[in-house]
Amino acid sequence: MNDPMTTKKIHKKSSYDPHYSDNWNTPRSAYENILPFVEKYQTDHMLEKLVIWDPFFNGDGGTASEYMRDVFGPIGATIIHENVWVDLNGRIPEFQATNLIITNPPYSKKNKPDTTRWMKELGVPFMSLMPLETTMLKCMRPLLKDDLQLIIPNGRLCFETKDGPTRSAPLGTSWFCFKMNFQNDLNFLT
Repeated sequence: MNDPMTTKKIHKKSSYDPHYSDNWNTPRSAYENILPFVEKYQTDHMLEKLVIWDPFFNGDGGTASEYMRDVFGPIGATIIHENVWVDLNGRIPEFQATNLIITNPPYSKKNKPDTTRWMKELGVPFMSLMPLETTMLKCMRPLLKDDLQLIIPNGRLCFETKDGPTRSAPLGTSWFCFKMNFQNDLNFLT
């Protein structure tokens, strides 16, 4: 029998690991992958002015704002890139003009259920980039059971850190979409 004091512990980082970092920036390719879905949403809802809000983004000067403007700007979208994490306790900013949320919320601790619950309460359709393991979390099931549609990339995304792109993400991620009314609930990217 192995002595637990001498056995090397195998440690896999996950979003519930206290040493896990939320400092992962969404790569441009993640936004490019969902562009056809955003264009279809804009067309189906006959939106003359598409206003996309990203309420949760990396506070270290990440690249989400630049990438979103580059990818969605050519289809006429206005990007609101304002962090409201401090306002999750009942104070909801008034962004009446917003008709779509696209965001990559923080994954650690209870951020996934808190941000998902908050966005659903806003009632604005959204696309939230989260780990696939989220579908198996007991705390998330009540939030995911209605109106959930997924856009599943064809591989792990290479998120970016302040040191540059990673080889691949430590977690498989997908776009969790609500009130988007896609033709299919599961949308596999090729």
